[in-house]
Amino acid sequence: MKQKQRIFVDGAWYVKEEDLDKSIVLDPIHYEGIVVEDHEFCFKAERIQKSNLDFYDAIDFYVTNKTVQPWKEDTWDNNKFLLGILEGDEECMESLGDFTHHGISFLTKFLETLKEKGWL
Repeated sequence: MKQKQRIFVDGAWYVKEEDLDKSIVLDPIHYEGIVVEDHEFCFKAERIQKSNLDFYDAIDFYVTNKTVQPWKEDTWDNNKFLLGILEGDEECMESLGDFTHHGISFLTKFLETLKEKGWL
């Protein structure tokens, strides 16, 4: 068993850490995001950039409902569902069960903005 290297500093013993692996190569994924927030809700939309600098069609949509305690957080990743909310689809609207009238209006306005920007 290899004995750990130790050092004594200011009256305390410390174990020397292993050297970091410098051979790791990162391939970062870039994304773009838009966030809106008020006293009841926070909505964040993100889309991932392709290697050719275009963006994938699908977006990730993050919801924080601050009208309930503890706050309820959710992630939606279905563009058809988001468009269904925007179009007032009954099934999609029913899934917004604990949203206030203001929350639905705020969400709809944000979805309209995303559609105008070509995200939906």
